[in-house]
Amino acid sequence: RPVIDVPARYRVALKRTVDQSGVVTAAGTTAWDWSWPADAEQMLQLQAQPVQTQWYAAHFANPSGQGTRFAVPFDADSTIDAVYRHDGQGVWLLGLASRLEKPATGQTLLVYQSPILTVPFPLLPGASWQAASAVEKATLYGLPYAGKDSYEFKADAVGRLLLPDLSIDQAIRVRAKVTTTAIMGAPQSRLQTSYFFECLGEVARATSGNGETDPNF
Repeated sequence: RPVIDVPARYRVALKRTVDQSGVVTAAGTTAWDWSWPADAEQMLQLQAQPVQTQWYAAHFANPSGQGTRFAVPFDADSTIDAVYRHDGQGVWLLGLASRLEKPATGQTLLVYQSPILTVPFPLLPGASWQAASAVEKATLYGLPYAGKDSYEFKADAVGRLLLPDLSIDQAIRVRAKVTTTAIMGAPQSRLQTSYFFECLGEVARATSGNGETDPNF
């Protein structure tokens, strides 16, 4: 379940080559080695906040009253929040909003017409799911915005993930492709590989640049 106001610390590396395909061990299991030295990395601390105390709370209403809404930083600068709902079915992305109501860079408020299921419960190897939702009458950095986002997810492998500080057995690898189509402009896609573990949630993530097509980028 979401834990509010408790910090989670992540190491962040830019433009680093990572092992996404993994190697098969003598025991027949897959292992991914992400245990490189962390000297050149920065530390990012994330902390979930309750949505009801934020300026944008009314835009992300929970009419059914089911589940817990929470917000976490979407970017490393913590200027944009990703707004989620956690319930018995999974974790849903409701949209994005600027942390401040009137930031110097202009307000952002993107509310999906229908929530995006990002993690289904239970998350099982072999699962695949898709979701798409439109955004209308939105604001992106102070400018009018409308478009549609499409998501493709697949939990395609289980194995041992080696990290700088710990090793995790039975981590589930989830590959995702996100395609954003603004009402004015060509579609842009990006790939993402995440590793999940029970109780800890998402323990590692790799995100590609725009237009990447190789799942092992």
